Amino acid sequence: MLFDRVAVPVAVCDVYGRVVLANPAMAAECGASPGQLRGRDVLELFRPEEAGQVERIAQALRLRHRSRYQVSVSWSAPGGTERYGELTADPVSDSTNETPALLVMLR
Repeated sequence: MLFDRVAVPVAVCDVYGRVVLANPAMAAECGASPGQLRGRDVLELFRPEEAGQVERIAQALRLRHRSRYQVSVSWSAPGGTERYGELTADPVSDSTNETPALLVMLR
C-alpha cells in the first residue's frame, strides 16, 4: 500500500532488470499501468545514455557489490516527448548471501 503512494517513480526489478513490481508514478512515466510493466526489461523502458554504465553495474552485481548505482537515461514519455533523467538502482535482499533484487528509482 505504501509503495503505491510514493510520489517518486519506483520499481523493484530482479537482478536481470525485469520489473517485478512498479508503483503508479513509474507506470505513468511509461504511459502504462503498474501491471503492464511487470516482466518488462527496465532497459527497454529507459535507454542508458552510456552503454558502458550498464556493463559496469552488471559486473559489480556479479561480484556481489552492494553499492548504489546511477545510470543516465532517456525515455519517451506519454505523448512522445523525449525525457532525460537518472535511474538509481540499489541492490536489496534480506541477507548478503541472497541474490539481490534491485530497487530502481527515477529522477
